Amino acid sequence: MMLPTASPQLADGLPHAAVPRKIGEGSLRERRHKIKRERLRFVGIDLGESEVRVAGLRYRRSGEIEWLQADRFSLPQPIDGEPTSEWLREVMQRLIDRLPRPVDGDNCRAAIALPMSWTQYQTVPGHELSQVRIRSARLFQNSIFRSDTHLCHWPLAGIHCGHPGSDDQYVVAATARRAACHVLEIASSIGYQVSTMLPHAVAMVHSAYALTQINAQCVLWLGEQGSLISVRHATGVGLARSLPGLPAHLVAGQSLCFGSAATSRSRVTLDAFALRPYLSDIASEFRNTSRYAARNENVHASDLPLLIAGPVSEIPGVDESLATLANTPVARWRFGGNRRPTPTSQNSPASDATFSAALSLACAAEKASNRGYGK
Repeated sequence: MMLPTASPQLADGLPHAAVPRKIGEGSLRERRHKIKRERLRFVGIDLGESEVRVAGLRYRRSGEIEWLQADRFSLPQPIDGEPTSEWLREVMQRLIDRLPRPVDGDNCRAAIALPMSWTQYQTVPGHELSQVRIRSARLFQNSIFRSDTHLCHWPLAGIHCGHPGSDDQYVVAATARRAACHVLEIASSIGYQVSTMLPHAVAMVHSAYALTQINAQCVLWLGEQGSLISVRHATGVGLARSLPGLPAHLVAGQSLCFGSAATSRSRVTLDAFALRPYLSDIASEFRNTSRYAARNENVHASDLPLLIAGPVSEIPGVDESLATLANTPVARWRFGGNRRPTPTSQNSPASDATFSAALSLACAAEKASNRGYGK
């Protein structure tokens, strides 16, 4: 039998409905909430080896995601290709000088990723995690960073396969704690509320479907100086591995200009034909990674598409060549929303894949703000 439900009562015994309400009070509150929400932006700061990319998103109450901001600027490069402490100081100073400042009144919550080459990915059994931390600390202390390690790890197989034990495989992503803290301080000092710092592998897999509406088995970032593959499973991100960047004879120490955009400043004009040997190696690495991840989850290799991102993925014909070489469907990373920044000389409509990491980080900032994700 259901009990009768009493009307809500105030302290004086009057029901809520009996309390007089000021004219326009509700609509004013709603307008204020709307303005506050419109001033809330989520920003992804993607530190690359040669440039920084910054993307800003806004989430509508309808669930629509709007891409509002796309900024990029170059970073100093090591002399003779050898990183030094002086070069590292120049990088940090460039961040101070060039990171876009939030507009007055905007509430900008940010997520940041350090360069992929500053992050070491490993796959180890759970009982070796403590030793990995020690080895990683030694590695970064003996590098130009002179730093302890900042480390995160996750099970290779998802929780749907059962709770992982000490003998199960884990993916470890380690970077320099001092560099991470310095970048966080810089971003905070100019007005960003930093929600989380994430490895690219985590941010890109967790945000891929929300931003592209493509149900992919993994994300493959193809960069000039390094590449990364990150496998998705039913409960999140799984195996992640660093892969080689473009061969030195193609890069030739120059800023790359792809296809018809090549200028006299670049020594090479890259196309899918010139990249075929490199793409063949990447396809082989993808097949090995996919098989290894499937074996650890005790499933068959996925027939879902491979989602490619990064500046190299935007070269015409790369997606078709990789699909042929890997014998799997390939989709190029494309933002699935209706609103995007107005194209400028620095941001063309074809730059979705280049900004994919920054957009993924912005999406991660929204998750961290709402649900404590990534903290």
